[in-house]
Amino acid sequence: MFPWIVGVRHAPPNTYVSAYRSGARLLHNGVAMERMRPHRLCALLLAALPWPAAVWAATPAAQDYQEAIARTPDPQRGARLYVTCAGCHRENGSGNIDGSVPLIAGQHPRVLMRQLADYRHARRWDARMQHYSDTHVLADPQAIADVAAYVGTLEFRGRNGTGDGKLVPIGRSLFAMHCAACHGKAGEGNAGDAVPRVAGQHFAYLLGQFHEARAGSRRAFTAEHVQMLQGFDDDQLTGLADALSRMK
Repeated sequence: MFPWIVGVRHAPPNTYVSAYRSGARLLHNGVAMERMRPHRLCALLLAALPWPAAVWAATPAAQDYQEAIARTPDPQRGARLYVTCAGCHRENGSGNIDGSVPLIAGQHPRVLMRQLADYRHARRWDARMQHYSDTHVLADPQAIADVAAYVGTLEFRGRNGTGDGKLVPIGRSLFAMHCAACHGKAGEGNAGDAVPRVAGQHFAYLLGQFHEARAGSRRAFTAEHVQMLQGFDDDQLTGLADALSRMK
């Protein structure tokens, strides 16, 4: 019934681009699907379904997020907490050009708080992030608020990862038509509404996230996002990711 689902194996994050063009299906950062038993498959598919906002609001992740945004953040304490994050995200929050680690410098704190809460409660899947967002590193919602506030102060002025540019016009058109109303004309997002800043993100990271969402393996993506991305073909997703990576 699902010939492409075959067990879990590790793959280089930059295989998102080539693997999807060749018909492979990848779950999330560097993890591909291999054959698994039916009961495990059913559990995985149910867990991957997008949740309505009303359901998410009642989850432990939502509770942590609401507590975090209610706290007065201490960026100086956040700087000390960020030491454990810098090993992957780098001291300046630049991540990796190959898309294996996203650029987080200057991201809106509420966006970061929500992602940390989702990782903590397995609404996003990444072994590293689930480890470092857990209570043994970030003890409580105050710690989440503090580290998110610090990351929001970081500035990155270097070169981010981009695509080959061939499909950028398609991507710009799609963004203007489907994305700009919420994410802003320049991809700047919205701090108060926790809409992510997408401008200047690494191309390979964006493309990987789009494919994950289209495949239904990003639980925290809204049903509207998933439906929209499922309507795009591979070239359109590539163009959109490339266009966003070039926005400043």
